[in-house]
Amino acid sequence: MSEDEEEILHGGMTNVGAVVRRGDTVERPALPHAPVLHAHLRALAAAGFDGAPTPLGTSEDGLRERLSYLPGDVPLPPFPSWALTDEALHSVAVLLRRLHRASASLPVDRTVRWPAELADPEADPEAGSEPDTALILCHNDICPENVVFREGRAAAFIDFDLTAPGRPLWDVATTARYWVRLSGEDPGAAHRLRVLADGYGLTAEERAGLVPAIEQAAAAARAFTERRVRDGSPVHVRALADRGGWERWDRHQAWLAANRAVLTERLLREQR
Repeated sequence: MSEDEEEILHGGMTNVGAVVRRGDTVERPALPHAPVLHAHLRALAAAGFDGAPTPLGTSEDGLRERLSYLPGDVPLPPFPSWALTDEALHSVAVLLRRLHRASASLPVDRTVRWPAELADPEADPEAGSEPDTALILCHNDICPENVVFREGRAAAFIDFDLTAPGRPLWDVATTARYWVRLSGEDPGAAHRLRVLADGYGLTAEERAGLVPAIEQAAAAARAFTERRVRDGSPVHVRALADRGGWERWDRHQAWLAANRAVLTERLLREQR
């Protein structure tokens, strides 16, 4: 593709139609803290993580940002079968671990107004909890549409808009909600959750805490959706209706609570 050609990049809900590719550059809406986020992406690269876009600057008015285009395959709904394999999920977990290892070597600036709507509630300095030295900057949105695959394996993450301080386990939990159907519809859910945990390399302590963290993430996502629907966001109103309404949310959260022990036992079970 030449620099004169323009391609709208699809995927996601917030910036529909507003993300375009021109040659090797992607232009998209910029957040108010884009300069800080760009500095973080450059620091990740300096720490050895090559699975994120390179920031190339912002427009003069600060409303648009430019990032390097990452070639590969990004699965969009309805997701292709190759993106739903255990191998694909395992590779997502491995890449997430690499991201977290790089992030762990970087300081977390708590003075920045990071997006809080889907962030780890235990990392909120206004919640009264003591600062956690193990906090990193989590991606918070590792859905299939934000993963670039090459030859069937996760190679890069895109759309760092929801980056915010949190526990690494929180990022694993939010990823699980996107990649494992945790509503009783999939008899292989416990197996898929184990694939994610094994690929990431969770410790026994982390495995014991994963399902409660997923329940926390579900509650945060539901509250986020409720606020957007209450505000009349047409995108979220339509998505809620298309995805089964509040009844599906009820089933999801009730199933998680009812199967907490079973899922955790599978996560902790020794591999044979």
